Amino acid sequence: MATFLFQMALINCLLLIAMSTSTALPIPAIEAVPVVAAYSRYHTSAENHDDVLTEFSTEHSTEQTITHRKSNARGVRFDMMRRPSSCAEMPMLDSESRSLHFACALDRSSRRQRFLYQKMSSTNFIRSVTEDRETLPGQTDNESYEFPESAGYGEFLVPIYLGTPPQKAVVIIDTGSDLTWIQSEPCRACFEQADPIFDPSKSSTYNKIACSSSACADLLGTQTCSAAANCIYAYGYGDGSVTRGYFSKETITATDTAGEEVKVDLFEFGASVYNTGTFGDTGGEGILGLGQGPVSMPSQLGSVLGNKFSYCLVDWLSAGSETSTMYFGDAAVPSGEVQYTPIVPNADHPTYYYIAVQGISVGGSLLDIDQSVYEIDSGGSGGTIIDSGTTITYLQQEVFNALVAAYTSQVRYPTTTSATGLDLCFNTRGTGSPVFPAMTIHLDGVHLELPTANTFISLETNIICLAFASALDFPIAIFGNIQQQNFDIVYDLDNMRIGFAPADCASL
Repeated sequence: MATFLFQMALINCLLLIAMSTSTALPIPAIEAVPVVAAYSRYHTSAENHDDVLTEFSTEHSTEQTITHRKSNARGVRFDMMRRPSSCAEMPMLDSESRSLHFACALDRSSRRQRFLYQKMSSTNFIRSVTEDRETLPGQTDNESYEFPESAGYGEFLVPIYLGTPPQKAVVIIDTGSDLTWIQSEPCRACFEQADPIFDPSKSSTYNKIACSSSACADLLGTQTCSAAANCIYAYGYGDGSVTRGYFSKETITATDTAGEEVKVDLFEFGASVYNTGTFGDTGGEGILGLGQGPVSMPSQLGSVLGNKFSYCLVDWLSAGSETSTMYFGDAAVPSGEVQYTPIVPNADHPTYYYIAVQGISVGGSLLDIDQSVYEIDSGGSGGTIIDSGTTITYLQQEVFNALVAAYTSQVRYPTTTSATGLDLCFNTRGTGSPVFPAMTIHLDGVHLELPTANTFISLETNIICLAFASALDFPIAIFGNIQQQNFDIVYDLDNMRIGFAPADCASL
């Protein structure tokens, strides 16, 4: 009995010592699930939860070898390029040019954030026109377009080929949209583009979709129209940009994983004949919709190739010289191990891909945030979407404040300001290999470990900034593409889940 009491006293003593010497919060609400870390070119110390940033380089780490190839299942592959910057034409070779490129990307991300929120708030974002007539560019008597506050274009371009014979169009991929559209003849108002504008008259497989068809209903919802009318859409953006045209069917040509040509017939897309505003500044010639709606590319290709798609984004600073990859079909699932988190349904905003964030840890310590802050509320607001078109991650104000406080208390370098406009930056002057606490985002089913290259960005000499921002008054968090880089991200729509696997994306 005396021995038992002594043991209990010793245990209590040790617990008190541990509690008094550690500031780490326990993680009782975080389930013990698999951990997946992005491929990193930098060394990470698991012992102290620190990530050592040597320097940004295009040389790949030899300490971390990952064999990660796509399976030989059916599917098609596309190569993605980061869109050119309209305000910084020079390559990202030095800190000044990198800062300019990032400033442009950050501005686009801010506009896209506003765009996504306003799009969610708008009931008239896409409208039908019930007559096929020559006055297409003008509004009909009873139309009322609600334009979101600002246009929000994505960050990655991909070439697609439509028609017989195929005609090329370079489009911007967008996980926040369903409709794929390109500029088309006869063009009544079009912006300048590098490739010839798509000409339906030169294709033997082009057909307009009737307004009374179920396909038109998939795009526009319920409407009344004559059986002879064509299906016409209008898409508006808050900066005044507008695209309008004919909802159509065409053959799309792609390349499979073996390098062979694949044709998919009756692909539904928008042939835009009226385009005004700032589309010409995007570097793209249309939009590739990757959302969850029935007219999105994943939904349409799913019945033919398998209802999955994936992408793997290269390092942000190396994107000018390296391409990212995107797969559709069963081949989207890599041959290595993939850890999945469920896609959270949101009936109010069914296009977007919501993920369940359960918490965030810095240096092994969980932020003291109630889990309800991360969740979708009863009105469909809140939650977190994963978005390919937003550069950085936007967090709820309360979460972001806690994140800044955690890094400020754990990082030994002095804080400073930066021309990037980011909120938290550190001066690492005199440090050869800066060390930062590692971040883990706890999702339902998987703990996502982010190395320094996915968490911080170095643009100015001796200044490294946290690549996160506050969502401010916007009620939605966005998981951006810097945080997604060097993960092979799989959208398994049959099973309503998103998978993460570490990958050297430049080698896929």
